[in-house]
Amino acid sequence: MKSILFFILYVIPFWIHAQVPSLKLNISDLKCKNKSISFLCAITNDSAIGLSVFTPIIDNVCVQIFGIYMTDIKSKRKYDIFPCTVIPDLRYINADTSNCAFIKRNGDFEKTLEIPKIDLAFLIPNRLYELSLIYKYPVYTSVKTEMPNMYIGEISSNKLRFVYK
Repeated sequence: MKSILFFILYVIPFWIHAQVPSLKLNISDLKCKNKSISFLCAITNDSAIGLSVFTPIIDNVCVQIFGIYMTDIKSKRKYDIFPCTVIPDLRYINADTSNCAFIKRNGDFEKTLEIPKIDLAFLIPNRLYELSLIYKYPVYTSVKTEMPNMYIGEISSNKLRFVYK
């Protein structure tokens, strides 16, 4: 009887928790260059299985899979960064190796994202801002994919403070 109770209270919850996909999104290495701002995006897979994710590229920002946000620390005003000249057709999104990556269990994927300063013209120079990134699986449109174990969920990154120059 005790072994059954132990199994129900300890083993089953641990097993269920191990089956839940778990990803972490981290941004670092922010650089303000003359014509752009760049930062490193890292997606870490803490799951027991490998997962496919959309990669942090401008095209995935344009279809709002990734959201880039900057907050003015002084005024608390939040800006949604949308560095796109063309809005793609959103009837469906094709998820393939050009915009997705497969991350093995306990693995990670890193990509540097660069935003031209022309898309940040509304920011005030020499002011302190906070940068954050959000990954959102597109629930508003269909996704056509052959990628295995596509991650469905939302994750938020850490926040980086920087002075816009």
